[in-house]
Amino acid sequence: AGSVVNLAFKVAGHIDEIHVIEGSQVAKGTLIARLEQADFVRAVNEAKLRFDQAELDLQRQRNLRQKNLIAESALDEGQTQRALRQFELEGAAQALRESSLHAPFDGQLTRRLLDNHNYVAAGDPIARLQDMGRLRVVAAVPETMVSMVVSGEAIVRATFPVAPNESSTLQFREIIAESTISALTYPVLMSIEGPVPAGILPDMSVVLSVYQPASPNPLPVVPIGAIDFTPARETAVWVWDPVTEKVTRRTVIARHPVGDHVLVESGLAAGEQIVTAGIGALAEGTRIRPLVTATR
Repeated sequence: AGSVVNLAFKVAGHIDEIHVIEGSQVAKGTLIARLEQADFVRAVNEAKLRFDQAELDLQRQRNLRQKNLIAESALDEGQTQRALRQFELEGAAQALRESSLHAPFDGQLTRRLLDNHNYVAAGDPIARLQDMGRLRVVAAVPETMVSMVVSGEAIVRATFPVAPNESSTLQFREIIAESTISALTYPVLMSIEGPVPAGILPDMSVVLSVYQPASPNPLPVVPIGAIDFTPARETAVWVWDPVTEKVTRRTVIARHPVGDHVLVESGLAAGEQIVTAGIGALAEGTRIRPLVTATR
């Protein structure tokens, strides 16, 4: 899901009408709901009358002051009263504006939380708006694939069951760095790049495909059973020399287990031969011969 906002009035009152229905798409600025207007309009009118009166009083006081018929302090009091009445008018006008609730962004009204004629306090949510233009996907990523997804080394694509013929590329956003103990996975938040397939709704299921892009120099892939460790606990493999028929333990950097294989990032060149079974019986310089299977 994308951004989710609970829409609420900043002022209290009775709901006059909710203008949209659940599930409808709304554009930014669309009227969502309005409170009963009578009290807000009356407050503005009353504040306007008090301001107008304060304006007239101040004008009279200025005329009297010019004739030196009142003290300067009386004029100051008139100016203060006018400023207070102006604040009251601005506050009433703002409350009137805030008695109408508009969509803050393009999205889908996923749920109505109240009906017409209910009384709401300021801040009480009345509807939920979902930003459908920036959908996000939360996935439990296995620990063996987390580094690839977070670093961007892997491409992640999403396919929704409601649109099986379309797929969307996902961009990494956040990771919750606490694994689920039972499954050893990490919750990863990703966003859909590009257009969102039609018919997608919040909380729908999604199938993710994770793969590495093709490389002109692909990394060697070796069985996990070929991985050994040096006395310093460095990852290593046993490389076989076809000329001398001897083995040498070589330190390598292996990452990203996939099934029962791992990618070797450095230390091993394509085409080199390694020992994949019985490595516990090997020592530096051991002479061995590859197993050859006869065929008929």
